[in-house]
Amino acid sequence: MTRSRRPTAVAPPSGPPALARQRSEVAAHLQGRIELGKGILNRQINTSADMETSKSDLSKWRDYNFDLLKQLFTTEDVYKEYHSACFPSRMAHNDVEVLEFS
Repeated sequence: MTRSRRPTAVAPPSGPPALARQRSEVAAHLQGRIELGKGILNRQINTSADMETSKSDLSKWRDYNFDLLKQLFTTEDVYKEYHSACFPSRMAHNDVEVLEFS
């Protein structure tokens, strides 16, 4: 009787995240993304169509950043931190909770 081999799960790298590419390449990618984001945020919005375009562009920009961070670092730690900053998991339910978090 032959046994079927199951693929061995690859353990994620442990330890702090490290750069997966040359420092200069990572810096160039990140600086380019920051400049593009600033451009989106600094757009003048005069119509609801302008607003929808900016919201769409911002969403695409953010999603690209998610993928980029996974590629630029050896672990997903930086991606997870960025993702949680973009999408907080808990919001205060009232003014008292807001003060408790401060």
